[in-house]
Amino acid sequence: GSLQTGSLTAWSDVDVGGTVYARTGLDVGSNGIYSSGAGSFSVLHSSSLASVPALSAFIGDSNTTSAVDVLTIGHGTWATSSPAANGIGTSLLFAAGNTSATTTSIGRISALFTAAGGYATTSALTFSTLNGYTLSEKMRLDQNGYLGIGTTSPWARLSVAGDVAFDSNILTIGSTTASTLTIQYLAAATSTIRNNSIYAF
Repeated sequence: GSLQTGSLTAWSDVDVGGTVYARTGLDVGSNGIYSSGAGSFSVLHSSSLASVPALSAFIGDSNTTSAVDVLTIGHGTWATSSPAANGIGTSLLFAAGNTSATTTSIGRISALFTAAGGYATTSALTFSTLNGYTLSEKMRLDQNGYLGIGTTSPWARLSVAGDVAFDSNILTIGSTTASTLTIQYLAAATSTIRNNSIYAF
């Protein structure tokens, strides 16, 4: 059966086997909301909601000097016989309706364990975009603070696998400590600039 009421206050658990519709708002206590299946939170309207978020979160407190975790999302394994392995993580998936009136995944930001065991753990933040019909990783920030574009294994503060174009007439390379510049190739290449040579400017 269905229950329709203008106001409902419950001081203990409420078990709902179907869908819950909250027309004006939903105030949830400290224990939160639990779903035993794949849940969703949707806002449907016949006009544009470009400036109205479907879901928002806010914390008001006395903290004036540091950031607060307003939203925490997580993923773990309940199977004790299958402990977490490298690559397990949590993602934010972005989707939008396409011209065929179907919803398509168009982007993903993931936080992944790159070493998931014990206390010697490391992680990476990855960014994926859609090309054709497949989401694939395009950029990664690893545990060392190395940012890789076009590579899943960045080897320097900025690692780019592929051609790089600068739409500028000035390229500035400077250092507050070094007096020379060393240009080094990772592989054999033909260039008018000698490999692994020191240049003073």
